Amino acid sequence: MFSISSSSYEAFAKCRQLLHGEIEDVAQFTKDLALSPYDPETWLNRAHYLRILGFPELGLGDAYKARLLIEAALAPSESQVSLGEDTFRTFSEKVYAMHASNPAWAVHVDTKEKLKERTQGMLKRLEIQCWTESMEGLMAANCSKDYLDMSNEAVKRFPDDEVFPSEGKSVLSTIEMLWFQIYYFLNINNRLL
Repeated sequence: MFSISSSSYEAFAKCRQLLHGEIEDVAQFTKDLALSPYDPETWLNRAHYLRILGFPELGLGDAYKARLLIEAALAPSESQVSLGEDTFRTFSEKVYAMHASNPAWAVHVDTKEKLKERTQGMLKRLEIQCWTESMEGLMAANCSKDYLDMSNEAVKRFPDDEVFPSEGKSVLSTIEMLWFQIYYFLNINNRLL
């Protein structure tokens, strides 16, 4: 018969309680996406919580969707004009609502030009967050090679970013460590045979 100690049960109950908030957040983000599918920030938030809950592959899909929406909004190609316009309009409305409710921030969106400039700036920051979340998801999904490729691409795309250049070095040392562990494991097993 299998029994669980009271301390194990308490630890499980505490974990379940802590994760309950994240599960509710994912459910709310899913409802929000049904109402506003062109909001890249909501896709990115859901990606983050899915990764935290242990579903990095699902989170990667959402982070990629957010990235596609942002890229279409910032520089739509001929085939993405409608997608870019819908995304920019949706996010612009969100930015306006967020800023207009606070008198100190309302001056940043009181003209169409200021609102457009603020929306573009926030989308550019969100784009970097998309890349960061995607890289975190790749590491959580044990996709080291893809992580290295993406970090190299991020360095090229965002040369002035402070974090991305160090990511490539970090993943290389992680891959070297994994190869060492595999080599060590194979040598130990060969000696035992």
